[in-house]
Amino acid sequence: MLELYDSSPWSQEVQENRLKYARALSNANIECLIWGEDALAFAHFVPTCFDALQLLVADQDLHAASTQIKKSLECRLFSGFNPHHVEKIVFNPSQPKAFPHSVCLETTIAACNRTPDDPDFIFIHPQSQFYFNIQDKSRSLSLAPFPDNIRFPTLTAFLDSMIATYLDPPSGRNHSRVQDPLKVWISYLLTYTLPLRKRPSVLPNGDLQPEHEEVLRSLKPENRPFFDSFVRSNIIPVREHQIRRKEILEKLGVAIYHYEIQSAPAVTTINNLSQHVYLGTGHHFTQDLFLNIFEKRDEAMQKEYEAEEMSQAWNRMNGKARRFLLDG
Repeated sequence: MLELYDSSPWSQEVQENRLKYARALSNANIECLIWGEDALAFAHFVPTCFDALQLLVADQDLHAASTQIKKSLECRLFSGFNPHHVEKIVFNPSQPKAFPHSVCLETTIAACNRTPDDPDFIFIHPQSQFYFNIQDKSRSLSLAPFPDNIRFPTLTAFLDSMIATYLDPPSGRNHSRVQDPLKVWISYLLTYTLPLRKRPSVLPNGDLQPEHEEVLRSLKPENRPFFDSFVRSNIIPVREHQIRRKEILEKLGVAIYHYEIQSAPAVTTINNLSQHVYLGTGHHFTQDLFLNIFEKRDEAMQKEYEAEEMSQAWNRMNGKARRFLLDG
């Protein structure tokens, strides 16, 4: 039986225990935004289980945030291998990290002192990796008794961010460990949140329920078609959604950096480009992010080369197998 909640299903004690890492940042005057399952559970009343704690900070605060948490609490930089934090080997044998630009910390709390709520891992993400701007207070909210510089995404901002990340991943590549949870979380919001849980979602005349229509209209124009299809359970290839989103952005005069950067003549154009290419949240790219984009472009070219080499090797192997069968 589906249980719906009008407040967080998790106790204040659980919330405090999970978010003690965010409090460490707050005490150092580093603003952060709660992301993932914790945002779903505490701000949007989804009865979800917890995985790693995910925090978003301003790009320039990434190192300071990591240092502050390591200094304040029992955790350290994670340098090992976790199969849940890399791509599935069947999709990419090189198994790239899900969050290559983020910091991953692991808790070092002794087993005897741990609670079931303690996260095994804490991810600190640069906000640009999820098309978010935590400085824009209209896109986030605070929850008592947590201080105002610990933020949670509004429903609209959460959906906008997840849809944008799903259709146009800032890393430049699709990654199942990133995109699969995003689809699940969107489904959770449609199922459990107060504005969206009214059923049926679609009226007999084909219109969306007024509550769903209101949320749809609150989203950025480029993200509305995906949300509309998701609510209606229309199965449309992701590539079609990506093309549609790009077309809408182009009509709005907003460049998508994955397409724009590929035509940039040289790294020396970064300063000029940063003046007119924007993130979906409306803030400028940093030079570091532009450099990362160029690096990702080069990595993508290398991957295409390696894939072509693998394909040729496979064809050679098949040719040898055919000759063996014919000769036999």
